[in-house]
Order: sequence, then structure tokens, then C-alpha cells
Amino acid sequence: MERSLNGCYTRMLRAALNMGDKVAARRMGIVGHCSRHLELLAGKVILWEPTHGYRRGRQRGTFLDTLNKDNGLESIEELRMCMED
Repeated sequence: MERSLNGCYTRMLRAALNMGDKVAARRMGIVGHCSRHLELLAGKVILWEPTHGYRRGRQRGTFLDTLNKDNGLESIEELRMCMED
């Protein structure tokens, strides 16, 4: 019974580890799809970056920060170039 539980636990851990990669890939796929279709409002909203004001307090992650972290990119311009591919 103990071996069975340990095996189940290991399978669940493997599934959870792989799920993060799948979510990141799907996130990048939908963002790339939306950004290539200029007639959709979502393409303009996804890459919108506020130019006024400043971020105060704890720097919470934005959607663009998450995309950059998923792909290991530094700037939004690099992200735009990746989405065109």
C-alpha cells in the first residue's frame, strides 16, 4: 500500500511540474495569435504599457512581466519580435 501511495505521489509531482511549461506555452501562443491580428482589440491591449505615472510600493508582476519571464526576455521589443515569428 505504501509503494502504491508513493508511486501516485510521484506521478502527481511529475504532472504538476510539466503543467507549468504547458501553461507558459499556451499563454505565449494566444498572445502571439492576438498580436498578429491587428483588427482585434486584444492585440493592442496585450502589449499596452502605461507611459504615465510610476509604480509605487511592491513591484507586482504585470502580464508583460510574466511573458518576459516565461521566455527569458529582457524588453517588450524582444517580446514583440518573438510574437511576430
